[in-house]
Amino acid sequence: MRTKSTSPAGGIALQAGAERNALGVAKFTPRRKHLTAVALLLAFFLTSASLHAQVPPFEQDPPPPPEEQTENAVSSLREIQSALESMLETRSALPPVVGDEIRQAHRRTEQALDAYLDLDPQLPRVGAAIEGAARHAEQAARLSRGSHVAPELDLQASRLAGVARLIAVRIVERAAAGGVDRRKLAAAGKDIAAGDELAELGDHSGAAKAYNKNLPLKNALSFDPALFRASIDAALLDKATGYALALNRNGNRIGSWGVGLRQNASDASPAIAMLPSDEINIASVSKTITAAAVLRVLQNNNNGGDIDAVVQGPIGAYIPRQWFPPVSVREITFVEMMKHQSGLGGRNEDNVRQGCGTRFTDMDGCSSLGVDPGDKGFFYNNANFSFFRAMLGSINGLFCELGGCTVIDDEKRTEYYRYYVQCHIFTPMGISPNIPSDFASGCGGPEMKPSDTKSEQALYYYANEPLQNGMEPDDWTTTAGGGGWYLSADELARFLAYLRYDNKILAPATRKAMYSRFLGFMDPDQYGFADGVWGPNRMHGGDLCYATLTVPPGVSRCDPSVAPQGVSTCIADFPDGTQASLVINSKGWEGPYQCSMLKSAYEAAWVVK
Repeated sequence: MRTKSTSPAGGIALQAGAERNALGVAKFTPRRKHLTAVALLLAFFLTSASLHAQVPPFEQDPPPPPEEQTENAVSSLREIQSALESMLETRSALPPVVGDEIRQAHRRTEQALDAYLDLDPQLPRVGAAIEGAARHAEQAARLSRGSHVAPELDLQASRLAGVARLIAVRIVERAAAGGVDRRKLAAAGKDIAAGDELAELGDHSGAAKAYNKNLPLKNALSFDPALFRASIDAALLDKATGYALALNRNGNRIGSWGVGLRQNASDASPAIAMLPSDEINIASVSKTITAAAVLRVLQNNNNGGDIDAVVQGPIGAYIPRQWFPPVSVREITFVEMMKHQSGLGGRNEDNVRQGCGTRFTDMDGCSSLGVDPGDKGFFYNNANFSFFRAMLGSINGLFCELGGCTVIDDEKRTEYYRYYVQCHIFTPMGISPNIPSDFASGCGGPEMKPSDTKSEQALYYYANEPLQNGMEPDDWTTTAGGGGWYLSADELARFLAYLRYDNKILAPATRKAMYSRFLGFMDPDQYGFADGVWGPNRMHGGDLCYATLTVPPGVSRCDPSVAPQGVSTCIADFPDGTQASLVINSKGWEGPYQCSMLKSAYEAAWVVK
């Protein structure tokens, strides 16, 4: 029987010296009539991709893509930065003074993006940098009036003002919902209107300055944990069979709750209540854990070098030697793997993108297909992270990939992945009973399989069906990496706290690379809920679906029509130091995607101090 973690449910104050506070596709055209179009609560429904046929009874779904593209500050700043960079590449054809202004606009846009991607973004710094970037873009446009670059510079200045407006309007809307004094709201409305008038006149830096006057409204609000929990209960109570929620603030646990049943009366007599210490398959939230492990190895092997350069390097030297992948696969970078941009999987006979299997032999076959450069765009593929299960030992200098050693099988590679995560991620975080490993003793932790004792398991249900027998969870050891770790809400919250606030896990530079590049987190370029009122949210969700009815061709096993049993999970690291973990032991409950739910609950919990 697997020993349960003895980590406390609350009080995870960190050691002295731990770090405390580290510092769109859609075009933005500011108009007063667009004020109501900026929505705070985003519900995104996501594309499905499965682990294919290697585990036929279930489906691991990625979170679905947005139904429509919406404005978000991260994606827009990235696009503006890229557009200005493209102009800089041709600055030799421009008068030097124009090129200098474009370079300054690019530098200030880069500063705005860097400040916005900070763990604790200071919005006034972001606003000032946006204003400066718009001013330089406007000046470059004036100096090049009549040339082919002037309209493009005007557009980028307009888009910069649009980002400032988006941030400000979100804050004003949150302030209004949180009960801020009407006089302050009236003044804020005048600032927005003034900015819109300036934007209409083409004064985009002036518009950004007017919008930025509203950024201090955040100081009138504070986060209320009780309201946060109330929002989650309103969404799930009497809908999901059981769920557990844990909440941190600035690295300390402030609450954890279990609601509903881990096992209903059909499976246990009496029924067993859900607790925040109950471990469950966290599905794709495992990707964040795998990313942290890989980054830690790269960091330690790099001896203080530029980790950002390392993660942009190729994976080729670490692919299992017996796979013999072509050059196109060996040139895939760590960043591309962690952001689902590897191109692995190719296309089926209908020319539709497909993923790879997650067993060792499936990944071997998939790697032999090569990669078409045209497929390097985002495509959610569970195998991207399962590859790391096979490669982690080699990344850490084992298994003689570049020498004449014997071929190492999947069992030994998986055992090393399990050992490394348990001993170098979970144990330093205090998420570990003292159980031995084949590689070392004195460390251990959660497994990639459920407890051997059924009474300790959180069973999988369809919605809130009181007479339905639950499904027992299964062993994911041979498919883990992109899913499969069994952790509780409490343990996930502890993972988040140490990942962000304790330098023994990741050094500050490595953490910055992980958080700013969204490595192991959902990127706002694909998931709108990853951007929010106070800055970017680092989140990842997970879903497992086991159909109980016949699945018609072309229908997902997560579709309510096939009454799926399963789990839904999400972790969220919000920009002000709030962190949340949510695990749900059922599918089919009605409501928004679980990460959208956490984001909405978080933003709705900000009220007047």
